[in-house]
Amino acid sequence: ADITYGVVLGYNTDKTAGKVPAGWADFFDLQKFPGKRGLWDYSEGGILEFALMADGVKPADLYKPSLDVARATKKLDTIKDNIVFWGSGAESQELIGSGEVAMTMIWNGRAWSAKNTDKKPVEIQWNQQIVTADYLVVPKGSPNKDAAMKFIAYTICAANNAKPSSYIPYGPTNKNAKPDPAKVADLSVSNADENSGYFDDTYLIDNFKDIDAAYQAWKTK
Repeated sequence: ADITYGVVLGYNTDKTAGKVPAGWADFFDLQKFPGKRGLWDYSEGGILEFALMADGVKPADLYKPSLDVARATKKLDTIKDNIVFWGSGAESQELIGSGEVAMTMIWNGRAWSAKNTDKKPVEIQWNQQIVTADYLVVPKGSPNKDAAMKFIAYTICAANNAKPSSYIPYGPTNKNAKPDPAKVADLSVSNADENSGYFDDTYLIDNFKDIDAAYQAWKTK
């Protein structure tokens, strides 16, 4: 793992008329918070987990005993006509910044950039975020394995691992690396609490085929 970040609820303050959504239940409440909703078009990126949290499932129970895809897609049906799917971080940042969507699931760094770089009326609701990480991977059989491993060692060493936080609030994974003090308050790990969720990576890998098939069937029905 080379960075930590959060998948969060971002909202456009102009579109919410000053009201602050408290969590994913509000994301699904089109009467209280009218407007389009942005969601990542990827079955294992958090869309199902957020639907379940909106439906009352506690973050700690998302995978107990398994991810309830049927319940999640049923909840998604309640806002299906108002969903705008996005496929990249840049797209999510543009959607929420422009106000095309009133709320969106978004990576915390992209929401931060919409507010601080693009100067758009965007804020983050950290409640019920999913704390996660990105990983550096060397494909098996790579002819450049040694060089790749040296690069990974360089990026995750204490001297370098926190450098991305100087530009965007994504945290280091090396416990000896110190993030930019100016970004600490905006890091996902700084805002993690008992209401935060975490992906069960092993479960999601082992069950990807079935989860994705069910998601695609829901999306196209």
